[in-house]
Amino acid sequence: MCRKYCDQIEKAVSQLPKLERRLIEERYMDNDSEYITDHYVYKDVLQISPTTYTKTRWKAFYKLALMLNIAEKNAN
Repeated sequence: MCRKYCDQIEKAVSQLPKLERRLIEERYMDNDSEYITDHYVYKDVLQISPTTYTKTRWKAFYKLALMLNIAEKNAN
């Protein structure tokens, strides 16, 4: 059951636009993700502003929630 859910998440992440996919993979799917900070990802990895990072992360998680059928389509 867990493996199936993980596979669904990985498939959904792979369908995201490149920046959103990299953000999710670098920040949340890396083996060392519990030690990686948002600051490191937006400054050193993606080289984007904190505001762009926050907006991109929100869009990515919203799209993932829709793909995984765990969000309402009319959320802000």
